[in-house]
Amino acid sequence: MRIPVSFIATLAALFLYPAQADVVVHVGTSLSIPPYVIPHNNSGITLDLTSEALAASGLDSDVHYSSNAGNVDDFNLGKLNALLVTQPQLTPKAFFSSEPVMIFHNVIITLKDSGYNIEKVSDLSDLRIGAFSLAKQLLPKPFAITADLAPSYIEYTQQIEQVEALYNGDCDAIIMDRLIFRYYLSKLRHRNPPDMRYQASYTAVELFEPSEYFMAFSNEEYRNAFDEGMATLRSNGRYENIINSYEQTLSRYLIQ
Repeated sequence: MRIPVSFIATLAALFLYPAQADVVVHVGTSLSIPPYVIPHNNSGITLDLTSEALAASGLDSDVHYSSNAGNVDDFNLGKLNALLVTQPQLTPKAFFSSEPVMIFHNVIITLKDSGYNIEKVSDLSDLRIGAFSLAKQLLPKPFAITADLAPSYIEYTQQIEQVEALYNGDCDAIIMDRLIFRYYLSKLRHRNPPDMRYQASYTAVELFEPSEYFMAFSNEEYRNAFDEGMATLRSNGRYENIINSYEQTLSRYLIQ
């Protein structure tokens, strides 16, 4: 019996080129930026959008949690394929998404009873400052100069510790996204109802422009797949569904 050449070629291909395994994109993200990323159950606005956008393009994702600085190092060493949160100057070889995936509204928060009158960033130079990881690199340059002049400056990997430090009197001012602050203050109030420290009023001063963060990828193919996946989520309504589900939950949970 004569075996068709096409069959022989197909059989050879099966041995020479075994079925491709599922492609997994290793994503590095922060340990504490709820409601954008919530590590304990692998959820959050940005994390849900990211995983579903990649899945829409046929890619699996595996999330790695670390500090912003640790993630940047791992990305630049090739240990991660994608990254939140970063800036082009920190990851010069990255391919960035066409649209931002997070927009942070960083504010300067003090306790109202402290009486601090902060009208410009340099007013922080006499205060003990608590900021988020890589704040000196990610915020505009005047902040880094002020932070170096301050009597105390600490960057926190776990942002709930920033809120605790402010209410415990270990910091005079903290810098963080307004929504993240409200999330953690709400959590502390729910966790410790009798603790009157967390009932103290606060002041939030807006001196920073909103910070847009784009998804960074190690190659152009992953970036293009992500962009295409995000376009799919927008067109089929899933993007709005994810956003709305979190807005409804947060409106019931967060202090104003």
